Amino acid sequence: HFIIFLYFLFFYFLIFFFSSRRRHTRYISVTGVQTCALPISFRNGCTVCVAMFLYAVCLNVASAQTLVNYSSIIVTNGANMIVLGSVKNDSNMYNYGKLYVDSNYVNNGNTSGNGDYYISGDWENNLNFSADSSTVELQGGNQSIKGTVVSDFYNLTLTGTGIKSIELDASASDTLALNDRELATDTNTFFVYNTSVSAITRTTGFVSSLDSGKLSRDMNVVSTY
Repeated sequence: HFIIFLYFLFFYFLIFFFSSRRRHTRYISVTGVQTCALPISFRNGCTVCVAMFLYAVCLNVASAQTLVNYSSIIVTNGANMIVLGSVKNDSNMYNYGKLYVDSNYVNNGNTSGNGDYYISGDWENNLNFSADSSTVELQGGNQSIKGTVVSDFYNLTLTGTGIKSIELDASASDTLALNDRELATDTNTFFVYNTSVSAITRTTGFVSSLDSGKLSRDMNVVSTY
C-alpha cells in the first residue's frame, strides 16, 4: 500500500508541475484545513485558484477552508494566487503579484512584497508585515483590521460593502482610498504619513471615531486638505 501511495503522490505532483506551466487556472476543491509544509512559487503569468491545492495536506477537521502555511509561498510578479477560503501564514509569504483571499488573512509569520492583496474577510497581523509598495484592498462586507501588532500599510483601499473597522492603531505611508466606505476607528487612530494633498481620496466615504479615536494625517504645505 505504501508503494501505491508513493506512485499516487508522484502522479499528482507531475500533474501540478506541468499544469502550472501552461498558464491556466487550476481548481481543486477540498473541505478542511490545508497545511502547506513545502516552498511553493507561483511564476509570472500563472494563475492558480486554490480551494485548496496539491502541495497541501488535507486535514478534515473543520467545515471552513483554511490554507495554513508553515514554509514559504512566493507569488512572483505577474502571477495570481486565488484562495477560496482563509489564509493563516505561520511562516513566510512573499507577494510580488496578486493575492486574492476569499475570507480572512491571518499573519503569524512574515508577510512582505510589493504585490496587491485583495481580502474579503478580516486582516489580522500578529507578527511582521512589511508593506513595501504594496496595496491592500478590503473588498468584502463588514471587515476588521486587527491583531496584536500594528499594520503599517503602504496603500490601503476600501471597497465592497459594509463598514471597515480597526481594532488597534493602523497606518498608511502612501494613500488611503476610502471610496464610498466608512472607516470606523472606534477609540483607535489611523495615521496617514504621506503629506500629499491627494494622500486621502474618497467619493462619499468617511472616517468615524469614538472618544479619543481619530484620523491623523501629516501635512507640510499651505493647501486645502
